[in-house]
Amino acid sequence: MARLEMRYVFLCRAPLWVRQAGYDWMYAGFDLGTTFVKVGLYNAQGGRLGLGRRPFVQDADAAGRCTVPVEHFLEIVSGAFRDALTEAGCTPATIRGVSYCSQANTFLLLDGKDRPLTPLVVWSDLRAAPLSKGLAALTEAASFLKTTGQGLMSPQWMPAKLEWFRRCEPGLWARTARVLTISDYLSLLLTGSCIGDSGTTALTGLWELPRGRWNQELLDYLELKPSALPELHRPGALTVGTSTGAARWLGLPEGTPFTVGALDHHAAALGGGIRRWAPVSVSFGTSLVCFRFEENYAPARGSCLGPSTRPGCYYRIAFHAPGALAMDWYRRDGAPEASWAELLASAADVPAGCEGLRAVCGDGSLRFEGTRPLHGRGHFVRAVMELTGRSTATLLDDLAVGEPRRVARILAVGGAAKSDLWMRVVEETAGVRVSPARPADTAAKGAAMFAAVQDGVCDSLEACALQWSAAGGQPSEGPGTKEWTVAARRELGT
Repeated sequence: MARLEMRYVFLCRAPLWVRQAGYDWMYAGFDLGTTFVKVGLYNAQGGRLGLGRRPFVQDADAAGRCTVPVEHFLEIVSGAFRDALTEAGCTPATIRGVSYCSQANTFLLLDGKDRPLTPLVVWSDLRAAPLSKGLAALTEAASFLKTTGQGLMSPQWMPAKLEWFRRCEPGLWARTARVLTISDYLSLLLTGSCIGDSGTTALTGLWELPRGRWNQELLDYLELKPSALPELHRPGALTVGTSTGAARWLGLPEGTPFTVGALDHHAAALGGGIRRWAPVSVSFGTSLVCFRFEENYAPARGSCLGPSTRPGCYYRIAFHAPGALAMDWYRRDGAPEASWAELLASAADVPAGCEGLRAVCGDGSLRFEGTRPLHGRGHFVRAVMELTGRSTATLLDDLAVGEPRRVARILAVGGAAKSDLWMRVVEETAGVRVSPARPADTAAKGAAMFAAVQDGVCDSLEACALQWSAAGGQPSEGPGTKEWTVAARRELGT
């Protein structure tokens, strides 16, 4: 009974003078990314006080399996948190609220006592390839698209690997009492409650968006009971107190407000200033991901929908693998001795079109067409940049459902957005203006916004996003005009 009472009793909001000053309290955003786990600490004005990041090191094998041991995950998160506190020069007691953002389709299985039965199975794991005939038939049906909003499915999808465990590990599957995504598991560790957000879970296809309930048809196919899954809430809609477990693990005082978060691309769009600078955010990270807000539920092949923070509002996402990872592939195989700075600089004087060289991705590999003796390192690097631009153009077309044309400007976030040359090549190749968000913590900042809004720092998430994105500075070549901002806010939901 005590836990139920804590779930629904609002902790008092920060006093007005604290909210206005914003220096005595901090808000923590945990970003559970594919390449790095980051933890950012922010004051009430959105100013960053500390940032910690640790590599999300994955164990991969020749069979395509990709996992992270649970004990390693715990150390990665706690290490990033400690680093952020050290940079901020403070203790966990000064944190007023906590939230998160997360990669999707990374999960683990637990037993009846919430003990892990598996490592974290990363979304990029390919053990279930190819998609089974039964699962393919179910997800290709028009009814599935209508009820879930998911127009893209693959063997990397969480249900495909759940089916693999059911078929290939029946003994382990029989012992499974819970199935949690990586963010659900973080919530369990911090609160002791099995809770999560529907924004991240939507991309698993297990959630019926319009009705806000589990997809029973898919659960029946997987022989999975709803009781094995967490209690889901709209992003930012539930705040509870942290548990004694969080105190032991991270040193967070018991009862620190914890707010359910969102998909990492949702948070990165907020933290980068999507409402302020452009109507579409593009993440140039491990994968290439285009993101926008919409007020209508209009499922379509080629893109996926998820819930936003307001009832009746959604996000639309389209993605392509790889994103900046393709450059990492080239560096690994073609220029392992070069630093990133040297690699990117080598393409500065290469003309558009790379004198006939073209980069192509397929089946998890990178290859080049039209190779000639005159092609040097810079040609190969620029060819990868142009591949990113072509992929961006395709994704923007997939995102423009019901629109007469694709958008004219995008907000760029993620690692590749730090390169002026790379973003200029994307502009030239995709035919779209690019406003790069330079900070490396846009997703962590977006996650912290959920905690700050629940604490009364701003009246709404929209107001917080506008205020906090301004604190990070205007993106390079951002429009910065009142007319653009008004039009973007009118177009977007939260």
